[in-house]
Amino acid sequence: MKKRKHLLSLSIAVWLAAPAWTQAAEAPPATPAQTLAAPADAQAQAQLGYRYETGQGVVRDYTEAAKWYRLAARQGHAGAQLNLGFLYDNGRGVPVDHREALSWYRQAARQGNVHAQALLGCLYEAGKGGPGDARWHRPEGPGDAVAQKLMGALYESGTLFPRDDLEAFKWYRLAAEAGLPAAQFNVGLYYEQGRGVAQHYAEALQWYRRAAAQGYADAQVNLGYLYQQGEGVPADLHEARRWYEQAAAQGNPVAMYNLGRLDETGKGAASGNAEALGWYEKAAAAGAPQAMERLAAIYQAGLLGVAPDPQQAQSWRLRAQAARAGH
Repeated sequence: MKKRKHLLSLSIAVWLAAPAWTQAAEAPPATPAQTLAAPADAQAQAQLGYRYETGQGVVRDYTEAAKWYRLAARQGHAGAQLNLGFLYDNGRGVPVDHREALSWYRQAARQGNVHAQALLGCLYEAGKGGPGDARWHRPEGPGDAVAQKLMGALYESGTLFPRDDLEAFKWYRLAAEAGLPAAQFNVGLYYEQGRGVAQHYAEALQWYRRAAAQGYADAQVNLGYLYQQGEGVPADLHEARRWYEQAAAQGNPVAMYNLGRLDETGKGAASGNAEALGWYEKAAAAGAPQAMERLAAIYQAGLLGVAPDPQQAQSWRLRAQAARAGH
């Protein structure tokens, strides 16, 4: 069963704009870009960029994310400047360009964005900043958790620094211990996969639980999977479903897909063809290619009570290919 997400996609993106905005559940349903972001509304443009970067209510599209971040950044939106810089550092939706990334980080830092300031301090200490960046602080101890997590992501991606799972884990752990749910998720994933640290499912479970308790949907998905598989904890399908449902309520497409699989295989509380098909359709609408592929198989073979429909099956296959290609 599919469950994992790439560390540097929706799991890593950090919303660094208006403090009142949250990272997941409070966003309204997706609407066309024209109605969500007026031409001069930098905050709405930045929010839309975040939606596209994380796949919240729309199919994830880093090119669109960069476009909307840029519109907001050019109007002086510090959070968008920082997030746009991070896209340049990791080559997401734009070519890798570390100079351009530093330029956006500095613009955000000069406006007083403490996360950008802390990140520049880290980069300077690591020999990747410029002489003017020496004035910015490097977070130590509890420090600036967001900057610590971003440093972990840069070591994980291998674009700015040589890829180093030990360094990435160190930075993620600092941010996780400070309470940042996205970093707690990453620490859990490193423990689950044995990257930068010995594989330890029970540790992974504990870190996922911390992030999940703060409403972090990706952690809820992976926590549900550990309960489903009995890794680090006795298998418990009821508990697995509970966590999947919490993530699905936030629009997480992987959780929706996993609920569909539970229902299709008769392991769900309300198992049945209609329930499974409904979850697959919701997951596909939210951009999950694995759900599109499952729908293609269902319509091709006439499963779950639907009549065989090769044309519908081919349509879902093409949509899945486009989704996996990032279109």
